[in-house]
Amino acid sequence: MELKLRILLGFLIAGALLGGLLWSSFFLEPSIPPEWRVCNSDSDCVETRAGCCPCSMGGDQTAINKKYLEKWMEKLEKFCLLAPCPAEYKCEEGIVVCKDNRCEFLSAGPHGKPAVFLFTDKKNYRKGEEIKVTVISGIGIPIYYRDWSANQNECKGTSFRLGRKGERYTWNFSKIGRAECSNPVVKLEPYGEVTYSLDPNESEKLEEGTYQWEFTFGLEKDLKTTLKVFSKNPKVLKEVITPVNVSERDNIFVVHFFTWHPGSGEVVEWNFEIARNCEFKTNYSAIAFQVGDWKGYIYS
Repeated sequence: MELKLRILLGFLIAGALLGGLLWSSFFLEPSIPPEWRVCNSDSDCVETRAGCCPCSMGGDQTAINKKYLEKWMEKLEKFCLLAPCPAEYKCEEGIVVCKDNRCEFLSAGPHGKPAVFLFTDKKNYRKGEEIKVTVISGIGIPIYYRDWSANQNECKGTSFRLGRKGERYTWNFSKIGRAECSNPVVKLEPYGEVTYSLDPNESEKLEEGTYQWEFTFGLEKDLKTTLKVFSKNPKVLKEVITPVNVSERDNIFVVHFFTWHPGSGEVVEWNFEIARNCEFKTNYSAIAFQVGDWKGYIYS
């Protein structure tokens, strides 16, 4: 009897080990063959997922030659039918490029959070005012753009354009420079910051109104592929946020504090009212919907 029990346990253990091996083999993620990444230009490449799971469920982003995209998706459909994907959102902003004849995805930061900010000190311009524009990079790789033009006598080949608000939320953008030339490509280091000023004589020529800046940049020096951001008018959060405070009124304790969500960037102001009988109610309101994680700004 004891011998039969040992044999049975042996079979169970062997079966478990074999099942584990088969399970691991089944979920061995497929990878993109190197020849499917070969390219000659950026236009050959498209973004795709790197394995069974999309970036919205714990997977990574990558790039592939677009003529093999359908084959890659068929391969994923065949091998990833029961693949477990974690409930983790990992999507990032970025661009696809052909680098050294290989399609690559270059990340520019978490999706839904601006990777590069363009700040201006005001939105409503008046003649003769000093006008400043600040570029802040929040990503760990350099960005490239054509240098600033401060007046009409300088090159029109710049990465900055100024737009005046028109009818029905339209913006009429134009470049400050008018000369038939292009400014040199400059680099902003990872997490760098730079501020430019418009020539005071140039601001004298502006019509009064509401303005917005446009900034075009790339993650590669050749600027073959670019991204755009538009200026925001910031308010420093330190002028708004206060420490946690507990007060009492009419036998009710009031706890007042602020929270910040690291994913969405939302800042919420809270008031917890707690009565002596332990009943409580909550009042809250969002005071900002997108706040950078390295600078305390409210956008408007």
